[in-house]
Amino acid sequence: MAAVTSSDLAMAQSILDAANIIIPTGNLADGCYDELGTRYVIPQYCIAEPTNLRQDPEAHRTATNTTMTEDEDDTFKKTPTSSASPLTSQPSPSPVHVPAGDDTLYPITVRLSTAQDLKVHISKHDETVASLRTRIFMMPESNVTVQTHTLRLIYLGRLLSDNEGIVCEEAVTDESKLDHVIVIPEGAIIQALAAKK
Repeated sequence: MAAVTSSDLAMAQSILDAANIIIPTGNLADGCYDELGTRYVIPQYCIAEPTNLRQDPEAHRTATNTTMTEDEDDTFKKTPTSSASPLTSQPSPSPVHVPAGDDTLYPITVRLSTAQDLKVHISKHDETVASLRTRIFMMPESNVTVQTHTLRLIYLGRLLSDNEGIVCEEAVTDESKLDHVIVIPEGAIIQALAAKK
């Protein structure tokens, strides 16, 4: 929590980098993940200011009588840096229709538990978890085959089942049709736990 509560943004970012903590959505309310894909949920009271506190009238009068200048308090001197940080919440893009064409594949990264990253191009519309697993088995550089290994795929700390579809974030046109579908942005990382049979 020191990474979140610190007023020094560079120090907070270095703490998260050192611990290999990622915030894939850029929003702490969605949780953060370690390098093994374990999800850590941060309670809402740690992120947002409380709204249900009773205000003490005496403390309010004392606070209004006391004035504070920028020179008296160091916290006013610190200004946020202009560099982008995963600690800041980015508005998520609204779903847009992407017309079908020759550009129907998009890249993702599959991170094997053998410490190897594979660049895989999958379909924007017609991909399933089972077909992605087949693509991984067919890649000679993966060093895993259907005869020797089993693969479990994990995205954002959640184990994916074979009957779930995978759709590119840009290809989402109707959010009501997203039952049993995982929406993945281009360049996303899916973890693959390879176990010998």
